[in-house]
Amino acid sequence: MRWIFSLLLLTNVVFFLWQFQAKQSPPAGRPTADQPIPGHVNRLLRLSEVDRTQLRVRSLARAREPDASSDDTPEDTTAEALPVCYTVGPLQDEDRIAQVDVWLSERDGATSLRVGEWREVNTYWVYLPPFPSVGEAKAQQARMREQGISDIYVIPGGNMAGAVSLGLYSQRRTLERRMQQLHDKGYSPEVQPRYKTTKASWIEVEFPAGFEFPEVKFANEFPEVNAQRTACEGQGIARRPLPPE
Repeated sequence: MRWIFSLLLLTNVVFFLWQFQAKQSPPAGRPTADQPIPGHVNRLLRLSEVDRTQLRVRSLARAREPDASSDDTPEDTTAEALPVCYTVGPLQDEDRIAQVDVWLSERDGATSLRVGEWREVNTYWVYLPPFPSVGEAKAQQARMREQGISDIYVIPGGNMAGAVSLGLYSQRRTLERRMQQLHDKGYSPEVQPRYKTTKASWIEVEFPAGFEFPEVKFANEFPEVNAQRTACEGQGIARRPLPPE
C-alpha cells in the first residue's frame, strides 16, 4: 500500500508543476507585448511600422536639394581698373606751366589747373643763440672779428636779445659756404629758415588705368617741379583748358 500512496503523491506533484508552468507561459500563437523603452533611447523601427509613401516622398525631397559643391558658376573677381593721378607743381611761370601741360597731355593725361598759395623759403638766417647778456654777446663779436669773421651783428633787444647774427642767405650754395667757414673756426651756429607766402599753380593730371608715370624722364625735363602721386577724385575729371597766355 505504501508504494501506491507514493505513486499518487508523485502524480499530484507533477500535475501541480504542469499547471503552474501553463499559467506562466502565453498561449501559443498570441504575440507577446513589447517591453517599454526608456524615453532617452532611440528605438529602431521595423519596416512594417513605416508608411512606404513617406519613404518615397522623403527620398524625392532629398534628391531635389542642390549640391553646394556642384555650383560651378564662376565668381566675378574682376577688380575695377582705376585711373592714375598726379599733382604737379608748384609752378609760377606761365611759360613753364604751358610746357608742363603739353608734356603731360602728350602722354594722354587729362589736366586741370589749380591756383593757390605756396609757402616757400625766402632766406636762411645764421646765428649764435642768445648769450646771458648783450655785453657777453659783444665780447664774442670782438673775438670772432679777430679771427677774420665778418658780417657779425649783436641783437640788442627783443626775444632774441644777446644773439649774434651771422648773416641772411637766399641761396643754398652761399649758405653752405658760410657754414663751412664757421665750422672751420670752431663754431656751430644755428640756421633758421624764413618763409614767404606767394601765389602758385598746380596741374592736376589724370592718366588712364595702368599708366606708369616716367618719373626719371619728368625730373630730367623739369628738375625744379615736383610730381606727386595723389588719389583721384571720382571716376574721372574732364579736361579743362589752361588759361590763355
